[in-house]
Amino acid sequence: MKKVPTLYQAAYKYAVAEMAVDGIPMDGGCIEASVFMHKYLREHGKRVELVRRDLGGDEGHWTVRTSDGEFDPTIKFWKGGRGGLKVVGKTDQHHRWPETAADERRAYATVFGSSP
Repeated sequence: MKKVPTLYQAAYKYAVAEMAVDGIPMDGGCIEASVFMHKYLREHGKRVELVRRDLGGDEGHWTVRTSDGEFDPTIKFWKGGRGGLKVVGKTDQHHRWPETAADERRAYATVFGSSP
């Protein structure tokens, strides 16, 4: 497993703290965790993209992608997960789904009620 850089660890800790304040459980909050990480990373000057992978008709699974890789803030709740944040790739088991472009406005509206 690749080591997660410090900036992304800080973004994840920010997401966890914000979700705790809002009462959002980490095991069902991939969109919230990803949006909070996205917000933190943008505020720290990082180019970041929200990515949604289609799970066949439901809301899909959200992650955060940067030039340093793709980060899954809810990986520990997937089978075989070993931590709260992981660098993921296209060969990871739960990332073999067709990729679709994330609708950033929709994701932010889901979490904050408005666009960034």
